[in-house]
Amino acid sequence: MSGAETSDVDGLIKGNCMVAGFPLLVLFDSGATHSFVSNDCVDRLKLQTESLPFDLVVSTPTDVPVVVSTVVSRCPVVVNGRTFTVDLICLPLT
Repeated sequence: MSGAETSDVDGLIKGNCMVAGFPLLVLFDSGATHSFVSNDCVDRLKLQTESLPFDLVVSTPTDVPVVVSTVVSRCPVVVNGRTFTVDLICLPLT
């Protein structure tokens, strides 16, 4: 999904935040049950990952389910000056 497409989707907000100390453009989906980060972003920021205790099947806008098994645990995310600690599930996005 491109940034232009986000304006047409209810519940999606695009904005800038600090994630693990790095400024990033993020998408907030008020309807999502989990928080995600792309594998490319994890690699670029050199974030520590760990294995989930289970495989998680994620539905994506492409209607192709993706099985994921890693997470960035307790990642600091700063929104409007407030820091939240978030578990980010690693998702292979392109």
